[in-house]
Amino acid sequence: MVRNKLLGLPPDTIYRTPERLRGLQAGAIASIMSRNLTPRGVFVVVIATATMFEDAHRRRLGDANVEVVDFRDGLVRPGNLVREHT
Repeated sequence: MVRNKLLGLPPDTIYRTPERLRGLQAGAIASIMSRNLTPRGVFVVVIATATMFEDAHRRRLGDANVEVVDFRDGLVRPGNLVREHT
């Protein structure tokens, strides 16, 4: 609701979204996506083990930037202690 207010949209916009989505045609969606999305403009987050996905993603995505982050980086423990890993 706050988002709608900031965007100048009616408060019930969220409730009308499913109806609006059902009215879209696949061709129209593909056309909009091809005009507005580029390979360089897409940011995707994949949460998985690197051993399962990293090599396959690098082969399929070519020159895309693939960054592997250890899930323990920045891990906050009770008492705000950051656990270091080795």
